[in-house]
Amino acid sequence: MRTAKALLISIIFLLSIAGAMADTSTKNATTYVTSDWTGTANWVNPTYAGLDDANAAVATLNGVVSDYLNLSSFGFAIPADATINGIQVKVIKSTAQGSVKDAAVRLTKAYAITGNDKTNISTWGTSEVTSYYGNSTDLWGTTWTAGEINASGFGVLFSANKTVTTNPDGVNVDLIEVTVTYTPAPDTTPPTCSY
Repeated sequence: MRTAKALLISIIFLLSIAGAMADTSTKNATTYVTSDWTGTANWVNPTYAGLDDANAAVATLNGVVSDYLNLSSFGFAIPADATINGIQVKVIKSTAQGSVKDAAVRLTKAYAITGNDKTNISTWGTSEVTSYYGNSTDLWGTTWTAGEINASGFGVLFSANKTVTTNPDGVNVDLIEVTVTYTPAPDTTPPTCSY
């Protein structure tokens, strides 16, 4: 009887180690600035990209690329020993004339651009649309630790482009948020067995 009980506890313990479930954390940035790393048009009220409401960060484009809408200090608190599985960026955006495209969608690690550019070449619509970049298994062509994502230097850079020089077009970004999918390290503390 004691042997069977000990065996059952051991099996449950081994299954708990092997079957750690993925978890997610979604955050908005706490720092929003316009950075002239790429374009020539500033973002007005960049902090408005922090909430899904009636306000938006706005850049006016006419044959130019916008500056980066630069978001950082997301305040993630992912366990230090977790494995990072994927990163998804959600952007709610619109344009007045529908002649705008993404110019760049990048991540930063320690404030430096890293990984792949997730630009979508589709033209934006005049109605507000939600775009997703990356997913729960997409690491954007690089590797990540929990510490790198928890740090203030983890961030998102977003830029828009209007190559047509007809009329100035207002570009609106209502929200940018990030979801990180990770797997916590399994608890390897052996269970106690009392008889």
